[in-house]
Amino acid sequence: MGEPPRGLPQTVRGYYLQVYGATLAFIVVSVAMVHIVGQARADPAERDNIAAAVFFVLAFVSFCIYVNVMWLRRHFPYNWASCCAIALMLILGNAFILIGQDEEDLLVVLEIICLMALFLLLGSWVPSRFSAFLFMGFVWLIVTVLTISILLIIWACNEGDNDLPLYIVHCVLWCFMCPMLMFEGQVINGLLWNFKPIFDIPICSVLLLINYLACYAYVDATQDIIFALEIASSSNKRVLARGFANM
Repeated sequence: MGEPPRGLPQTVRGYYLQVYGATLAFIVVSVAMVHIVGQARADPAERDNIAAAVFFVLAFVSFCIYVNVMWLRRHFPYNWASCCAIALMLILGNAFILIGQDEEDLLVVLEIICLMALFLLLGSWVPSRFSAFLFMGFVWLIVTVLTISILLIIWACNEGDNDLPLYIVHCVLWCFMCPMLMFEGQVINGLLWNFKPIFDIPICSVLLLINYLACYAYVDATQDIIFALEIASSSNKRVLARGFANM
């Protein structure tokens, strides 16, 4: 057998180190950029929506072009340079769309990283008696049952706790992350089609970064989600209905 093309990992360990190492580096840069942009603003509570939209549009257009240019995807170091540029645009867009963060938000970062590591690890192995999709569904069912059980225990032990909606938001995150990350873990490990996307290591890292940014943005919007749910509650609907009837 000939040697792998230049720029590709020579071993399976090198393959995983490149995929997950690059993803972790992107996440660290993202966390730093959020705090740098927040500190640079005159008002940390302001969002620069226009700059964020520009960076996100440029990133996704560039990503679509990159995915369809096979020559670029298969030539080192151009593939890594392209994906790092795309990741940087995504990171900047995320930093401009978020308001100023504090030290407590680092706990959210650790939560998401730990969940990503757990579900990617589960996606890297499939028992011999299960198909990849069946195992993913089985694990997702267990995670969902455990999540609902935890919520019920919290609700029973803390009646009237105002933090219950916060726990619900986080538990919904766990349930949605499970099948998504397990699927990507199975693809990265070649368990679905018996083919490791060895040429697409930079793409795998960018996709995992997108997952992290989406999960972080979701948790960051917790208060907005809770406020929207309160507005949509049945009691508020009745109040609004009486208000419109009296107009």
